[in-house]
Amino acid sequence: VAIIALTALSFLSAAVVVSIDKNAAFFLLPFRMWELSLGALIALGVAPRLSTPWMAEAAAALGLVLILSAAVLFDEQTVFPGVATLAPTFGAALLILAGQSNRTRIGALLSLRPIVFVGLVSYSFYLWHWPALSFARYVVIRPLEAPEALAALLLAFLLSVLSLYFVERPFRRSVAGREVANAPPNMQTAASPIATRKVVAGALVAFLLISGAGVLLQKTKGWPERLEAYAPLFAENLNKYGQYLRKCRAVTGLTPDKPEARIGQTFCRFGDRDVEPDFIVWGDSYSMALLPAFFKAATETGRSGLLSTFILCPPLKKTELDFSEHIGGCRAQNAAILAALPQTKVKTAFLVANWNNYYADGWLNGRTKEITTVLRSLGIEPIFVESVPDYPESIPSAVYRMRRFGIPPPFDASRARHDRERRDVAAAFEASGGRILPVSDLFCDAQRCFYEANGVPLYTDTNHVNEVGADRITDRVKSFLGEAASRAR
Repeated sequence: VAIIALTALSFLSAAVVVSIDKNAAFFLLPFRMWELSLGALIALGVAPRLSTPWMAEAAAALGLVLILSAAVLFDEQTVFPGVATLAPTFGAALLILAGQSNRTRIGALLSLRPIVFVGLVSYSFYLWHWPALSFARYVVIRPLEAPEALAALLLAFLLSVLSLYFVERPFRRSVAGREVANAPPNMQTAASPIATRKVVAGALVAFLLISGAGVLLQKTKGWPERLEAYAPLFAENLNKYGQYLRKCRAVTGLTPDKPEARIGQTFCRFGDRDVEPDFIVWGDSYSMALLPAFFKAATETGRSGLLSTFILCPPLKKTELDFSEHIGGCRAQNAAILAALPQTKVKTAFLVANWNNYYADGWLNGRTKEITTVLRSLGIEPIFVESVPDYPESIPSAVYRMRRFGIPPPFDASRARHDRERRDVAAAFEASGGRILPVSDLFCDAQRCFYEANGVPLYTDTNHVNEVGADRITDRVKSFLGEAASRAR
């Protein structure tokens, strides 16, 4: 009764939690226990035995159909684990139950020696298939094509066979040398018995070695010396936002009062300390990525500016779409900025965002015109900063692997792709009537876009530029600041 209750509780918990935290439902034992305890109930004889051959045949056929349907029909949209898990789990339970009661046709099929052998290596294959696919994916830096995936799986199967004979079988042998492996006699090996204490000692040594290697890598920050000479350049030019933010001075009296507006928020002042800020850089994480360019431009022109950045928060008056888990904070932040700007001497607003991220079936249309109207009513000229080209893979990692393994660029870096992706956003900018600060020509020529320069990546990840990348727009920012100053005079 206790096992039945725990099985039911585990299943119901999994069905609820999978919609809240899919990772927890997948990895944590309380939410997967019911799948194992279902087998325990069969082993304990709780499930009724199938008394007639036709019932066993029907149960075995249904079980096989359930397993195959899960294999064929489940995809990335399937909510798993959860209610959908009933199909393969009950399918396996029915096959076991049918095999306990009678010899069925499907049982005879599954007893064929090749299928039995696949079953013997199945656990090792389960353990090996993911590293094989992951490392293959790491090398080619793109989704695997069918022949590549097949080759990786064949390698995993070969490793599984070796694991069966050189790891699983020896581990299963007892101290006295009695065979305790569950494999059929014709699949047994003549390997010498290994004492349990030796197995445990070997496992402990392996654990200590792996743990020690992990600690060493953590202490040495990944041991960058193991890489080629150009690899340290990546670390030097990746993410230096922090050093700029530390120089960005807090602005008192202007920040939002609501606590939720402080989540992921930065609102500060940079540039010449002796002059009042006359421009603002306002946007999502892209604004922080481009901060080195604005910081340098302000310093070199003797200007001062404000920075307002909020992750996944476009610099618009209305943000109804749920782009961020902090959407409430985003709304509060933007409302507070618009309320604070009349108290400043800001005359220019650089609106920076990953604009393609917010287009969402035309949602951006109208919002750009609205913020333009609002800012101009405050005497502030809006300048929409074009988004830099983005890529499907982390650029520093991709550049390193391309050099390391000698493979060509695995993704489309053409100018045509970038122009297609920004076409709708460009139309929204044009319709707004605001000015546009173009950057495409600084990262692309007529044929292709550039994600590295002289072997050094221009990005920290797939779409955020690093200091080297940001510096490409410094002169253009200075030009726009100069034009804004001329207009103000």
